[in-house]
Order: sequence, then structure tokens, then C-alpha cells
Amino acid sequence: MVPLFKENEFRMNHDDIQSKISHKTKLIIVNSPQNTTGSVMTKNELEEIALLGTAFGPHGEGYLRFS
Repeated sequence: MVPLFKENEFRMNHDDIQSKISHKTKLIIVNSPQNTTGSVMTKNELEEIALLGTAFGPHGEGYLRFS
């Protein structure tokens, strides 16, 4: 789980997400809008997460379909 912080205006932070991904990561689940903040991820934010998913080999190919 990646927490949201007030100093980031309750937005996902690329570095926070990347720090949670390892070679053991099998799936990234994105909840948008993020309740209770109600923020909705932008297309750019979703694309960044999709690219993070591709960094660990062929399993990441599927992530690009969701961006």
C-alpha cells in the first residue's frame, strides 16, 4: 500500500510507488478516485505507474493496456 500525503496534495508520488515495487511484485492495483480524498489520477500519473510496472520484465507488458 502506498499512502497519500498532504504535502503532495494527496496525489500519488512516483518515488513512493517505485519504493514499494520489487522483483516479487505481481500486480499493481490502482484505486482512483482515492476515497476519502476524492482525487482522480491524471492520464500522466496512470502512464507513470504503467511504466513502473514494465521495469521488472515481461509481466509488466499488461500494465500498458490500462493506461
